[in-house]
Amino acid sequence: MSQPTLSCLRSLGALGALLCLLSPADAREARSSAVVTWDADCSGSERLEWDDMCKNWRTRLGSKGYGTWKRNYSQVYIDRYVDPSISAWGFDNSATSGFDGGDAALLCTHGGRNDDGWWGLMHTKSQGECGANVYQWEAGVAGGGQTKFLGLSSCNSMRWSKTGKWFNPAKGGVHSVNGFHGLMYIGGGYIDEYADQVDDAYAGGQSVSEAWVDNMHHDPIIGHTICPVSMAFGNGKSAAMSRLFNETYKNPTAEQTMTYGVLMWMSECDPNDGDPLPK
Repeated sequence: MSQPTLSCLRSLGALGALLCLLSPADAREARSSAVVTWDADCSGSERLEWDDMCKNWRTRLGSKGYGTWKRNYSQVYIDRYVDPSISAWGFDNSATSGFDGGDAALLCTHGGRNDDGWWGLMHTKSQGECGANVYQWEAGVAGGGQTKFLGLSSCNSMRWSKTGKWFNPAKGGVHSVNGFHGLMYIGGGYIDEYADQVDDAYAGGQSVSEAWVDNMHHDPIIGHTICPVSMAFGNGKSAAMSRLFNETYKNPTAEQTMTYGVLMWMSECDPNDGDPLPK
């Protein structure tokens, strides 16, 4: 498959959108995974409030009628986040055990970046690996799973220079991916905004993507600037834009083939470990 080409739309006030062209080729459930202490054979710094952030998002969707599911701590190992079409040992599509088995999913873990894009730190080593990455997912119905809305409470999960890497997992049919450019932060002051994001994106007048960018952005809080970025996909420009600005947890759109992707961000947001975002 050829690489996607990118062309930019004008910034829409404080929020912007980037158009990316990719050449061709109901009971809802919220699923989350979080790690707070890396005390097995994958090494990471302790972050005690991370599961509270994930929990607030999951339980608030539960209050809206979504079923809830969690696999935390030692249950966070790579097999759960890998598509079996990519590696036979992966079981992310499992209706009972896989991360891609629910309609909305949020992963709360340390994130890193390399030439392939983002990777998320696991708790326990499996298959010789401690990091799940974008080339091991095909999230969504077309990939055999269920995820429509994928959230990544993880550093560099939507790094500006690597956003095109998300076209690979989006082949699975995921509607939107929501993450961060540069570093994000964990602490008690951030817990409520994960529930606020759900309230705003369920029936509060914002799309999933808008509510992510609006609620997760800080400039600054406790000395930190935080730059959320959302990416939505559709079968053409208008469909992708509609998902970016209109799709909610309450009313997901019909499944469609992914050919376009669009990005939303806060204009000129300048985080730690990242260049300033465009206007």
